[in-house]
Amino acid sequence: MGREGLTMNALDMKTAKGRGVGRYVLRVGGAILLVAVIAFAAWSPKRVTGAGASLKTVPVPRPAELDRFVADEAAAIRLGKALFWDMQVGSDGITACASCHFHAGTDNRVNNSVNPGSMANDTDFSAPGRANSTLTVADFPLTRHSDPEDRFTRTGHTNDVVSSQGVVQKRFVGAGEGNAEDGGQTRHDPVFSRNGRTTRQVEPRNTPTVINAVFNFANFWDGRANHFFNGVNSFGIQDVSARIWINSGGSLQQFKLNQEIFDASGNLVQRLNELDNSSLASQALAPPLNSIEMSWDGRTFPEIGRKLLSLTPLGKQQVDRTDSVLGSLSRSPQPGISTTYGDMIRTAFRPEFWNGTSPVTVDGKQYSQMEANFAFFFGLALQMYQATLVSDDTPYDRFVEGDPNALTVEQQRGLNIFFSGAAGCVNCHVGAEFTASSVSNARNPLEPGLIELMAVGDGSLANYDIGFYNIGVTPTAEDIGRGANDPFGFPLAFSRQNFLAQRPPFSFPKVGCVNDFLGDPPTICPPTPGAVTRVAVNGAFKVPGLRNVELTGPYFHNGGAVTLMQTVDFYVRGGNFREENMADLDPFIIDIPALKNNEADQRALVAFLLALTDERVRQEMAPFDHPQIFVPDGHDAKVSGNPKRSRVSTDRMTEIPAVGSAGRPAKGLPPLRPFLDNGDPNFHFTSSFGN
Repeated sequence: MGREGLTMNALDMKTAKGRGVGRYVLRVGGAILLVAVIAFAAWSPKRVTGAGASLKTVPVPRPAELDRFVADEAAAIRLGKALFWDMQVGSDGITACASCHFHAGTDNRVNNSVNPGSMANDTDFSAPGRANSTLTVADFPLTRHSDPEDRFTRTGHTNDVVSSQGVVQKRFVGAGEGNAEDGGQTRHDPVFSRNGRTTRQVEPRNTPTVINAVFNFANFWDGRANHFFNGVNSFGIQDVSARIWINSGGSLQQFKLNQEIFDASGNLVQRLNELDNSSLASQALAPPLNSIEMSWDGRTFPEIGRKLLSLTPLGKQQVDRTDSVLGSLSRSPQPGISTTYGDMIRTAFRPEFWNGTSPVTVDGKQYSQMEANFAFFFGLALQMYQATLVSDDTPYDRFVEGDPNALTVEQQRGLNIFFSGAAGCVNCHVGAEFTASSVSNARNPLEPGLIELMAVGDGSLANYDIGFYNIGVTPTAEDIGRGANDPFGFPLAFSRQNFLAQRPPFSFPKVGCVNDFLGDPPTICPPTPGAVTRVAVNGAFKVPGLRNVELTGPYFHNGGAVTLMQTVDFYVRGGNFREENMADLDPFIIDIPALKNNEADQRALVAFLLALTDERVRQEMAPFDHPQIFVPDGHDAKVSGNPKRSRVSTDRMTEIPAVGSAGRPAKGLPPLRPFLDNGDPNFHFTSSFGN
C-alpha cells in the first residue's frame, strides 16, 4: 500500500486514552479499521510498566448539595447500615438488602441459586436441573469447550444464570404495624417450585458486590440506577414525575429533586440536579419493591416506612458491641439497637423533610410525611453507608504506593501483563477502580464524554455507552442488558437516547461531547466522524471492578465462571459468542495469541488478580464488619406443618454471625473463602474440575 492510500486526521484517529490503550479508528483507502496498539514489554522483576494508581488517590464521589438534605452524616451512615442489614425490610421479615451481599459484598450461597434464563423468556432449568438444587464446581463453566482456549470447540451452553434467591411469589395485602412480615397471598409458581411446593425465586442476573460500588457512575449490570437520585425510584431524571414532600412554612408541598427547563426548541436552559453522584441511592430503591428479590408484589415504599417505623431496628439480629458504626447502640445479648428508625431519621436528615404534621396522600392512601418520604431516606442513607465500603488497602495498592515487596515476582509479572495492553485488560478495567464505568472516568477530560464512537466487532462504526460492553459471554438475545428501556419507554442507553425521533423530556449526554451531561468541566463538543447514527448497546453490560475478585465469584453477568482461570480462558479464546454477537461486540474481544498455550503468563495474571484482595474484606474488619444475619439457603425436603396443606417449601436458614471492628479473627471465625472453594490452594488457577 502506498503512502497515498493512507489518510489520518483528528476525526479518523481517535484514541480512548482514558481506557489505557491506544484505540484508533483508521481510514485506509475508504475502509475503516480498528487498530489496537498492544505489545508485551520485555519483562523483568525490576521493570513493571504502567502500574496504575492506588485507590487511595481517588476521591470518594459524593453529592455536591448533600448538606441541603443531611443534617448529620454520621447519623445517616448509622441509619444506612441498620437498614441495609435489617431482615425486617423484606416482605417476608427475613430478606434484607444484605441477604444477597453478605460475603465480600456479594453472595456465596450454592443452594437454590439458579435462574432458568428468564431474561431470555426461558422457564426450563438446564443445569443443575431444577429449583432448589445444589451447585458444585462441576457445573461450571456454563459454556463448555473441549479446548478452553478455542471458542470453536464449544460443546455446550446453558442460558441458566447463577444468582441469588429472593422471596416466594405473593401478592401484597398490607403491612401491619409491629409485624416484621407483610400480609400476602401466596401465588402458585410454576417455575420456582419443587415436588409441587413453591420455592424462593432466583434473580435473573448474578449479584455484583457493593464494595467500591460508590465509584460506579451507574449501578446494576445494565446501568439503570441513575446517576442522579430522584428520591422515589431508581430512574433518576428519566422519571419526570418523581417528587418528595417538603414542609414549607407549615405546608407540605411536593418537591422535585431534578428540575430541568427547556426552551421551545428543546434546548436545556436551566438545570437543578440536587443529588448527583448518587447512583447507589438510586440502586437502593429497586430491590425492596422487586417481587423476586425482597417484596410481595404491589408493595410501596410508604408501606415499608410504616412497617419499619413501628419496629425495633435490627430487632431479629445481634449487633456486636464493637461494631464500628452501630456498636454504641448495641443491646447485646438482646437483639436490635437502642433507638428507633424515626429517631434515626430525625437525627440524620434536615427537619423540613420529616416534621410535617399533616397527612399526605400517596396512591390513594394517607401517610405521614416521614412515611411518604421513606424511599428518599432509605436510598440516601444506604448510599452514605455503602460509600464507606472502600477497599483501598490491597497488596496492589501498597505496591503502587512504593512498597516493592508488596507483590510477589509472579504477581509483578501478572501486573505487567495486565497493564501492558497485550492481554487487553486495561481496555475496560480502567484506573484504580478497575472499571471504565467509574465516576472519575466519566469526568476524564481525555474521554469523549459518556458516549463513544467505535468500530464494533463487524467493522462498522457505532455509538455506544462508555463502560458498557458486549463481550460475548452469552448470545445477545439472551439478555440485551444496556439495550433495554426503562418503565417509561425511554432507552437506558445514553447513545440511544441521542437518536430518538422525539426528544425525551430530560437531559442526556450528547454524541461527541465531553461532560455536557455533568456540567463540570464545561461542555466541549468536538466534531464527530460524519453523521453516524448507528448504536451498539444490545447485550452490553457494565464493566465490573476487579477488587476482591478472588472472593466475589461466580463471574460475569450470568455467573458463568467459577474460577479466575476460567475467566482468563474466556478472554484468551476471544469470548464464547464472538461471531454470533458481532453486530454489537466490543472489538477488543479477540483471541489473545500472547497468552495461548502460555500457562506461566496465565497463572501470573491470576496471581495478580489475587493481589487485589483487601485483607479487611477477607477478615470482615471495619468498615466491613456487620450485624448478625440469617439467610435462606435453599429449602428442606420436609415442609413444616401439615404437608397436605402447605404450598411453600420450608426455608433452610444459615447464620452469618455478627462481627465487630476487629473482624472474624476476634470471633474465632475463619476468613472468607471464594465461592465453591474446595480448600485447594490452586482453586483459582484451575480451568476444569473433571467435567
